[in-house]
Amino acid sequence: MAYTGERISSVSQFLDNDIWEKGYLQGDFSMEKRFKSNIAIYLKANNLFDSEKKEYIKLGDPINERMPMQSPDDGETLISRAKYGRTFLIGIRFKL
Repeated sequence: MAYTGERISSVSQFLDNDIWEKGYLQGDFSMEKRFKSNIAIYLKANNLFDSEKKEYIKLGDPINERMPMQSPDDGETLISRAKYGRTFLIGIRFKL
């Protein structure tokens, strides 16, 4: 598990117009069981908390209040939002 705090995603040439990325919690899990017969089974799970990536500008704009997915209460302008979902990988490995 790892937490990545708020950080600048892209620096703007204009004052106070940098694009920031919200902080998020990333949780992954991995396990493997090996047997004497050179066979192994494994399980890997990524993004267990279903974290999303949000990029925004810290300045709000009254025009944005009419736009979808913009919240005037946040005082920021949402640039992008991506939700990747959870992923799971299960497999069997055989070594010659």
